[in-house]
Order: sequence, then structure tokens, then C-alpha cells
Amino acid sequence: MVVNPWGTISCGIVMVAILLAGCIATADSQPEAPAAAEPSSSIEIVNESQPLAKIEIVQASAEDTEAELMYRTKGRYLGESYKIERLNVSGYKDLNLDISVYNFKFLRQYQESAEEDWGTFKWWTHKAPAGQKFLFVFIRVEMEGTDQHNDPRIWGFESSHFAAQIQNQFAPVDWTRSPCVAIKEMQDVPTFNKESRVSDYGKLRVNSLKNGAECQDLGWLRMGQSNQWDGFIIYVVPESVTEKDIIIPGSFDHLGEAWWKLTRRPA
Repeated sequence: MVVNPWGTISCGIVMVAILLAGCIATADSQPEAPAAAEPSSSIEIVNESQPLAKIEIVQASAEDTEAELMYRTKGRYLGESYKIERLNVSGYKDLNLDISVYNFKFLRQYQESAEEDWGTFKWWTHKAPAGQKFLFVFIRVEMEGTDQHNDPRIWGFESSHFAAQIQNQFAPVDWTRSPCVAIKEMQDVPTFNKESRVSDYGKLRVNSLKNGAECQDLGWLRMGQSNQWDGFIIYVVPESVTEKDIIIPGSFDHLGEAWWKLTRRPA
């Protein structure tokens, strides 16, 4: 799904790596439609060493308003949720997911900790390439529920399930980033629920006497706010772009697709 949020849709496919987590495949839950919409077409893509996946190719009509366009293509504004609801997905347990891109930040450079232990005052400067800057995108995924009936346990959506799109191009991830290493500019930035400082999305820093500090993938997504995945992904984008030039597509295995603007819904 290659989406042009400035009024048209380009035919194409979001080439986000897809890590399939089970056989759950029913229609996505949607907000009330602003207008009747025709279903989009889809194409089957076979990934090496991966099961069959379906990625939408969305067609737009010239008559679409922005509201109709976003509804038909599952667009969301910054801070808005994409809800996924499935009944009896595993042992008669119901699945309720809340996914959102809730914040962003541009930085020309950032400072990583030069020590293994967090909280030190030794930092080294990490500069973006000439003519570019860093885009920090803050993402939250929660499995909602109040009891074990809402805890089917699924494999979480890693950072490869999201992308930063500028027109019909995808911005690269900052691959030089050392995950789980503290960033000075993020020291006072909380997670969505303000329960801790924000860190790398889908990662967990674990300290042990045997192995010292390790950066681990979260792996399974479980029910409850305390188990939510909340963190940032860092992309490298042209220095001239603004938040109005960028959208964040997300592909969620057999559970659907959505994308976010980095601007708030107009009042």
C-alpha cells in the first residue's frame, strides 16, 4: 500500500518485512464510514521463508475528499488508534488491539550514552548525514482486556512492520543506532502512559550478573498496559521535509494495514 496523502494514491506495495504470527484472518474493525466505499484490490506476495501474505493495493478516485480517502485506505491522524478486534482467535479467547503512532521528533543529531550503565554523563554525538536529519517516531501497541479471556498471546509487531514514507519513497532506518543504549535527548521523554522513559520500540534492556546488559526483543505481546509495546523507531529523512510530508504505514500480518499522518486531526 503506497499512499500519497496529498490527494492521490499511487499503485504499489509497502515493502515492510512481514513476520506472520498465526492464522487469524477476518475483516478489520472500522470507524463509521463518511461515505460508501468500494473495497480495494489485493495482491498475494510470497516472501522467502515466510507464509503467504496479502498486501493491499489501494486505488483512489479523483472525487475523494480527505475524509473519504483516509477511510478507504485506513488512514489515521497522529495520536489516533487503529483498532483490531477478533473473536475466538485462540482457545476461545478474544483479541483486542490498540495501535497508534502518537508522537514524533526531528533531530539533526542526538547523543548516545558512552557507558554500559544508564544515568552516566558520558555521551557521544551521533550526527545525521549531510543534508539529512533524524525522525523519531513514537509507536504504541496494546492488547486491551481485563481478564484471561482477552489474552490470546500473539507474536508482537516488530519495527519492521512500520515504515516512514515520503511521497513514493521510503526513508531508511538509522541502522547505526545501538538499540537499548540511552539517548540523552530522550531522558525526559515518557512513554504514552508516562510510566517510564521511552526507549527503542520492541526492545527491552535486561541487566544480569552473568551476562551484563543485554538488548532483547520483546517477542510475545500480552494483555494489559504493563505489557504494551511503546517506543521509538529512528529514520533518516531529508533535512527539508516537515511532518506534513511524511506518513507512517503499518502492516500487521493477517490482521490488516493502516497508516498515520504526523499531523493532528483538523479541528
